[in-house]
Amino acid sequence: MHDTVTMGFEFDHRSPVKKVAWYHMVDKKKISISNGKKYVMKAPADNRFKRTMDIVYVTAKDKGLYIAEVELEDGYTTRAIFDIKIVGDKLRNIVLKPYTKTSANSKPDKPVTYPHEPAIFLGTPEDPQRVIARVGGTSNLVFKLENVSPDKLTWYYVDSSGTKKVLARTENMKKFIITDAKKHNSYRIQDKAAGKNTFYYFLTINTVKEADGGVYYARLADSAQSIKLYFKLLVRGNWNQGVQYTKAAVTLWHDVTIGLKDPSTFVKCKLTSVRWYRLYPMEQITASKKHEFSSKDLELTIRYASWLDAGYYKAIVTIDGAYDFEVLFLVSVKGEISSDNVNMPTRILALDKEAFWIH
Repeated sequence: MHDTVTMGFEFDHRSPVKKVAWYHMVDKKKISISNGKKYVMKAPADNRFKRTMDIVYVTAKDKGLYIAEVELEDGYTTRAIFDIKIVGDKLRNIVLKPYTKTSANSKPDKPVTYPHEPAIFLGTPEDPQRVIARVGGTSNLVFKLENVSPDKLTWYYVDSSGTKKVLARTENMKKFIITDAKKHNSYRIQDKAAGKNTFYYFLTINTVKEADGGVYYARLADSAQSIKLYFKLLVRGNWNQGVQYTKAAVTLWHDVTIGLKDPSTFVKCKLTSVRWYRLYPMEQITASKKHEFSSKDLELTIRYASWLDAGYYKAIVTIDGAYDFEVLFLVSVKGEISSDNVNMPTRILALDKEAFWIH
């Protein structure tokens, strides 16, 4: 940093440059630049086809896109675009120190979840439960029923043309008939702690391929009625071994805190902001009964952790109003159902290049 950077262009055109307007894109806003001590615009006397602009004493705030809108003497208009990236001492010195901690808690009387997501989300055709899987991995479509014991269950896959295909079915909830036993499995598990009439129902998809993405639904029926529960499987790329993350294991219904130490306590800098996200689907986390922030938003506490809370979290930390750093956490929840043969979280447990931003 603190160097001078020069941007310029030269046209191979029979008409010389008439005028140039320079702009800096800041937060999607087009800011006009004036000639002065900070920005020095030059028009060489010996070359009427060339223009340059110097940015003097470069700082982190000077990063981003610059646009030169050009008009030639013959009326032709065009533009040149420049992307300035800043690399300085601050980037080499900032070290974010992630940590995790847990605290005991007990199951709440009422579910504490996302405002838009019930404790067990029963998907509809208009709003199917989104399930993320990675290529080559295993995915589970899961729903929970309390005090309901259907006689029959059939799992379907719906392809892009709308054609339905039966994947698994049972007439008595004991014997499941699987169309392709290597590709799929179907079963149910009793939640003994919740009562004898509470079960989790699973469809397992093995060796996931991109072609497995799409709509699935479970049709449950008894002598009186039938219902359908819809899922949408989104398939992402292969596991990226180059991504580092901090693991946080928490016992069911306990609270878990994931956080970062304030970088301004050990490096000369100013903490501007911290934003937290869930990954896949990527959604920003806001303060609620489920999620609490503390220590200048450097700490995120997840209350009453359940298997819906398992998965990846990302913190994007902005330093000095210009530098963005990100840290990933992987939260796993223990204690609801044995994980020996069940991959409970429906959210992705893998990362690919779409899961994080590069600054």
